[in-house]
Amino acid sequence: MKKYPAYILLFFGILSSTLFAQTLVPKVPLAVREGDFEFVKKLKATGNALSMDIIGSEDAVTAMMTNRIQEATGGKVKALKKGIYGLEGTVLEAISGNTYDYYFRVEEIKDKEGPAKSRITFFVSLGNYNFLDSGKYPSEIEASRIWLQRMLAWQRLKEIAEEEKQQQLVLQEEEKKQLVFTETETKLAEEQQKLNEEIRKLQEKLDSLNGKLAENKKAIQANEEAKTEQSKKVLESKTQLQKLLNEKTSIQR
Repeated sequence: MKKYPAYILLFFGILSSTLFAQTLVPKVPLAVREGDFEFVKKLKATGNALSMDIIGSEDAVTAMMTNRIQEATGGKVKALKKGIYGLEGTVLEAISGNTYDYYFRVEEIKDKEGPAKSRITFFVSLGNYNFLDSGKYPSEIEASRIWLQRMLAWQRLKEIAEEEKQQQLVLQEEEKKQLVFTETETKLAEEQQKLNEEIRKLQEKLDSLNGKLAENKKAIQANEEAKTEQSKKVLESKTQLQKLLNEKTSIQR
């Protein structure tokens, strides 16, 4: 199986995440309707708000809204009664530079078909539960509408950022492994070079020994030949002496 460098895998991972994000974020803005919605009876029974249906479970969308408001304001969203969450006396720049109270409710939409869906109801208040409406505060209500419609895009961008972070960690680990591999490869190359040098020296010694052995063999062979020649001469001398002795004995007789 072919292995690709970690940076290539990271690139394709981010690219696939971005393309996948485009399939989740609707091209047509989500429908947001303005109207009078139930709030908290003991505080104020109803109030003007914006409502939008969105893909996601009640818990997931509640967490999404909470995180987005907290990220934008730096405050902490608190749970009120009857499923209402809120952050009072804060500035949410995407909606207005003024200080308002923000509240929301998330309810599950009962639907057996398709993915889980929830309904967000979003309230913006001047304070003391005096909720804004488009008649008196058109810019704030329009900004709130756009802010809600961008919810899925914001969530997907957060997910992509987290995926990229995780992929960066994977890349860093791969780079560490590559560094270790490179260092090991360098050490092995150095050891191989040392071994090659030792082999070269051993080969030189072996060649030298073989040369000496060859010289010794020649010397031994020459010595053997000299001994053979000497033995031959001695034998010839003995033969001549024996011949002379035999001739002398014959004369005496």
